[in-house]
Amino acid sequence: TVGYEVILVTETGVLTYRLKNIERVAKDKLIEDEKGLLYNEPGRLLLIGCDLQWHSESDSEDTFDNVVWEFELVTSVQTD
Repeated sequence: TVGYEVILVTETGVLTYRLKNIERVAKDKLIEDEKGLLYNEPGRLLLIGCDLQWHSESDSEDTFDNVVWEFELVTSVQTD
């Protein structure tokens, strides 16, 4: 759900990201990066996963899409 927050804890601090966008992208298009998804932008986090159609716990098939979750940095707190 857009607006969902993810907290990442690193050796040097805590980063909070808010989900900005969810998009399905064909695997071949993601590789070609036609949509410009893979550009570098400070404060931006992409999570990319395979989209599967689940029939049961042990049975799934590939949809040939990836799901791209785009997050934006909300807060950054440095720890020592």
